[in-house]
Amino acid sequence: MFKLSNRNKALAIFAVIGGIALWMAVLVFAHPKVTSSNIAPGAVLAAADVPGSIQVQFSEDIDNKRSTIYVYKMGPDNVVDLGDVRVNQDTLSVSLRPSLSAGVYQVRWIAISPDDGGYREGTINFAIK
Repeated sequence: MFKLSNRNKALAIFAVIGGIALWMAVLVFAHPKVTSSNIAPGAVLAAADVPGSIQVQFSEDIDNKRSTIYVYKMGPDNVVDLGDVRVNQDTLSVSLRPSLSAGVYQVRWIAISPDDGGYREGTINFAIK
C-alpha cells in the first residue's frame, strides 16, 4: 500500500472537483443541435417530392413557446409556410403551402432549451426543380 503526501492528496481532490465542474458546465451550457430533418440540406427536389411539412429534430427537448421555424422562397420576403408552428418535445415542424414553384427555399429555425435557455438557430437550404 502506498501513501500520498498532503500535496498529492490536495492535487487529487482538485482534479476530481475540476472534472466534476467541467462535466457540469458541459451540461449547463449545452444547446440543442439538429439531429435530423425531413429535407436534407442542399436537397434538390421535384415538385411532387416536396413534403407537406418541414420537420427538424434536435438533440434535446425544446421550448414550445419560444422556439420557431419558418420557410420562405429566396428573394423578396416570400414566406411559404402556413404559420402553424408545432413543437413536439424535440421536434419543430411547420406545414407548407401546396404546389410550391421551382426555386430556392430556406428553412430558418430557432431552438431554445426549456431548462437553461440554451439558444441555437440555423438554416436548411433546398431547391425545387
